Amino acid sequence: MVWNTSMMIRNIKSKWIMLGMCLVMFLSTFSSWAAMDFKYDATFVEGCTYDDSVPNPDKILGYPVGTQAATYQEMLNYFEALSESCEHVQLFQYGETHEGRKLIYLVVSSPDNMRQLEAIKSKIRKLANPPGDSDKVEAASIIDKTPAIGWLGYSIHGDELSSTDAAIWVAYQLAAGQDEVTKQICKETVVCIDPLQNPDGRERFLTQMRMFNGKVMNPDVQSANHAGMWPWGRGNHYLFDLNRDFIIFSQPETVARIKIWREYNPQIFVDSHEMGGLDTYLFSPAREPINPFLPPTLEKWSNVFAQDQAAAFDKHGWSYYSREWLDNWYPGYTDWISYTGAISILYEQAGVDGSAIRRQDGSAMTFRESVHHHITSSLANLHTLAQRRKEIMRDYATLKLNNIQPCGKDEICAYIIEPGKNASRDSQFIEHLQLQGIEVFKTTKSLKMAQVSSRFGEIITDKEFPIGSWVVYTRQQMKNLINAVMEFDPRMTDEFLQQERFYLEKKNQSRLYDVSSWSMPIAHAVQCYSATMPVEIDRAKESSLKIKPIFPSTVPAYGYVLDGDDDATTFAVSQLLEKGIAVRTAEKAFNAAGRDFPRGSFLIRKVENRDGMNEIIKQIALKNKVHVYGADTALDLDMVDLGGRYFGLLTCPRIAIAMGRGVNANSYGALWNLLDAKYQIRASSLNAEVLSSFDLRKYNVLILPSGTYEESVLPTLKQWVNNGGTLIALDSAVSFFTKEKSDMSSVRERIDVLDKLEEYEEAVEHEENALTASASQKDVWDYRAEDIKEATPVEKKDKLVKEKLKRIDAWERRFSPHGTFLKTKIDAYHWLTYGVNDPLAVMVGSGQSYLSKPPVETPVRFTDQASIRVSGLLWPEARRRFAKTAYLTRESVGKGQVILFPFEPAFRGYYHETARLLWNAIFLGPGLGAQTQIPW
Repeated sequence: MVWNTSMMIRNIKSKWIMLGMCLVMFLSTFSSWAAMDFKYDATFVEGCTYDDSVPNPDKILGYPVGTQAATYQEMLNYFEALSESCEHVQLFQYGETHEGRKLIYLVVSSPDNMRQLEAIKSKIRKLANPPGDSDKVEAASIIDKTPAIGWLGYSIHGDELSSTDAAIWVAYQLAAGQDEVTKQICKETVVCIDPLQNPDGRERFLTQMRMFNGKVMNPDVQSANHAGMWPWGRGNHYLFDLNRDFIIFSQPETVARIKIWREYNPQIFVDSHEMGGLDTYLFSPAREPINPFLPPTLEKWSNVFAQDQAAAFDKHGWSYYSREWLDNWYPGYTDWISYTGAISILYEQAGVDGSAIRRQDGSAMTFRESVHHHITSSLANLHTLAQRRKEIMRDYATLKLNNIQPCGKDEICAYIIEPGKNASRDSQFIEHLQLQGIEVFKTTKSLKMAQVSSRFGEIITDKEFPIGSWVVYTRQQMKNLINAVMEFDPRMTDEFLQQERFYLEKKNQSRLYDVSSWSMPIAHAVQCYSATMPVEIDRAKESSLKIKPIFPSTVPAYGYVLDGDDDATTFAVSQLLEKGIAVRTAEKAFNAAGRDFPRGSFLIRKVENRDGMNEIIKQIALKNKVHVYGADTALDLDMVDLGGRYFGLLTCPRIAIAMGRGVNANSYGALWNLLDAKYQIRASSLNAEVLSSFDLRKYNVLILPSGTYEESVLPTLKQWVNNGGTLIALDSAVSFFTKEKSDMSSVRERIDVLDKLEEYEEAVEHEENALTASASQKDVWDYRAEDIKEATPVEKKDKLVKEKLKRIDAWERRFSPHGTFLKTKIDAYHWLTYGVNDPLAVMVGSGQSYLSKPPVETPVRFTDQASIRVSGLLWPEARRRFAKTAYLTRESVGKGQVILFPFEPAFRGYYHETARLLWNAIFLGPGLGAQTQIPW
């Protein structure tokens, strides 16, 4: 080879020049950071004077508002001081967090309004719940003389800091401000300030920020003092995103918040957030998709408030935008309140994590400036409410009156819930409707309907509902909310679908911000039907649905039996196992105590348990409100004898959950909440980064939440499973085991076996035939020559090369489900499906699809292309990729087993049927699927 010396020299010089330029840029950047004055001292409200008798927050906090992030206790101290010092300010507690912190809100208005606060709430309640058109005169009087109510909600995500500090100043401004705008706001409105909706998350995040803050301020947005560490502070104690929990009600903060909102019935609601530090500021209105059940006036008023808010920002020259990524489709955010008639307004401020950041253009954004933005937004919105009070209240009252008019043609007139086999599930569903202010009626006679639609989209004619069915009429003040949370399959507009398709094909991006489906009846798996014709019943309003436990009055001769179809039973069995009670579950249906029990029901034999078991069982049964029946004999000549082999002995699960860096915090939090808060069962959390270092012999169940794991842990896991462990992997963790090199599962991701699809299709066909197998004497003894069928000739196909198949699969993955309900068929004979309905709707929100064939067991599998979609957006490409693939698999590995859930079964604590599948895996698995018991 001949070297070109001159070229080589030029290349070397070029590299040194480039290196020198980079060094100069770095030093320039560093010096600009060092020289940058991170001070922002603009006055929050220009030209305003303040009442000296009102406590100034700077003095109570010990530092100027916005110079650092206030702790929960500092915020509480100021709000208590403000309430104690001012007659026109009052502090209330409305709930408590998991960690015992008070949830509070502050009410501020004029002194006259505060003296009449209860009367004002009562009058607004009349607007919100009009009994009929006859009250239009009274409504007009209320609108003319009654202040509107504005609710300001701050920091529902704990790591979005600036909102709470803004709330402190807004409270002070309204309590002490002497300017005309503030006085007008207090005269025309009653303002409720919820300064910190997620105290537990904020305190966790502030602790992390203090850990990583140094003596010198670091404006690098990538630095740990801005990023924090696992599990950060967005979620509450159990890491739940509280801004997704409305309609789900899995967390106490949400339940308490819904109750207090219903007490006040606000006309506007502000939801204050933060977003990425290099962004600017976003506020309502939203873009498509827009939920079709939102009140029609929301768009009108969103535009009005946006114009006034923009004008307030324009005075300062601040950047902002609306619509771009904000949609209004999922009703489970805090804008749940929009469906009650309130004008919901969202803020998103570029977050600086309590300090300052340097932006891409070289400018600085300080925490105080971010606080100032939220203060300006809040006051601008309140000013608009005060100025347009009568018109806003008139629209609010009109909406409520329109909602109680008879349903129109093709509108849903009612939802009818038929009592199912899971009484506690029905009870929880009804309670969640009532929590939202939705009236539920109970039939006192059977009800016949000429036509109704099921939650799976089936049209059913001549349906008869039994006595005790529930009816939810849409002709209620909460009509918008009823349809939003109960409609089985709301549709997006053609315009949005075209836009979504363009973004997917052109940019490989979805315009959907959250799930595309959420229906409460589907998520709870209750037997719910919709009717588009009037429903007339002899009815009684359901006040409260309380299940009374049943327990034998005398000690039975043989043992106790619990129905396995009811969720409440799973709570009881979990605690019975923890108490050392020997529990068995039935492989077949049986009869005991004069009634039939389905497979998956539970048997407790006296002979297998110690003295004192009767009292333990009774206490747990009463606590969990379950029905327990006494069996006086083990003999049943018609069905199954209770002393036989069809009753498998359960093993108490000793549970470990992987957590830490690499593990999805939401996935871990949902598991932790399910086991600890709901089932109240011990579960050890193990650091996933050093999983191999733990003595896993202590556990017989190990759950890997969604996440990424180091390959170095595979030998440890394989040895543990081989010795009898039950390994359960969820969502993205499944792919850790489906690669051939893992040597722990025969399940394969579709993309890895594209050239073997026919093998899997044949296996699925055999599996389906087995579940529907039938035979008669004709097949054997009466077989005739004319019955012989020639085998179908195998067609020769020109197979596409695997690389092309991969490209096709990658393209089709763009169109993956985005939070969509898909239909599955269950293997009712498998213990993993005990207590679960067939068919089963499951939530899917990712692109991975998995294929299985024997010896893998597939208790739950997606249905075919034609029937797979239940609710939500599902493109044809996704139908093809998911049809007849696996939702849940189980396979033996040595003496243990591996159970794979390719999608989150406990997602957001909402999906009750798939959570039952997970419970079966955890609590039935060690006894029914593993060959050995591992001691604690």
